[in-house]
Amino acid sequence: MEKSTLLNDVLNFQHCQRNWDLDKTIDDDTINHLHDIALSTPTKQNIVNFDIIVVKNRDVINKVAKVARNHDQEKTFKHSDDMITQLKAGRLQNPQVDCNLLFLYFRKDYNHQVLIERCIQAVEMQTIQYTDISSMEMGISAGALGLAAHQIGLKTGFCQCVMKEKLPDILFKNNNINKLNFSLALSVGYPLHENHTWHNNKMWIPNSSIEKTEYNKIVIE
Repeated sequence: MEKSTLLNDVLNFQHCQRNWDLDKTIDDDTINHLHDIALSTPTKQNIVNFDIIVVKNRDVINKVAKVARNHDQEKTFKHSDDMITQLKAGRLQNPQVDCNLLFLYFRKDYNHQVLIERCIQAVEMQTIQYTDISSMEMGISAGALGLAAHQIGLKTGFCQCVMKEKLPDILFKNNNINKLNFSLALSVGYPLHENHTWHNNKMWIPNSSIEKTEYNKIVIE
């Protein structure tokens, strides 16, 4: 792959896609490919300290999208009657979540067996250290997953703002995952509009995309 092509994919990955062509579906081979990538990235001592639930079912994805919001949204927007009206009318606060395919990241419990056997006892890892390490690992995984999705023509959007306790119970049937350990959602799919800031419902069109802040290139020679 040419360097310029890879950089272009990364630049596209910066954008949060807020609209989706929900008439399209992503085939199982592609889903498995992305899932394998997400679970194959570097982790401390090769321990996987997180779980990923991949959601293909549109009804379940929509239920997750409806709880992808702040707990105190009306308090947050108490000075904006228009915003409160929109939210009560059913506007999704984070429309990127109502996508074709949804990857949900959950941190494993600190005392999960593999971690105990291989790591905690050896380095006396504390809970706060585990939280930092597992967060970093999920970030690496989601970054690789998102870039891989863009390389095959898909779009993505991140969301961390979710009312964890209201996540649909069907997600956790027979998998021993604690919904309160939710950490991150990565939406994947096909865009409906060229402008990534538009919503599927054209009544709700944000003014603009947030500009990326400046960065420094530091090289030690």
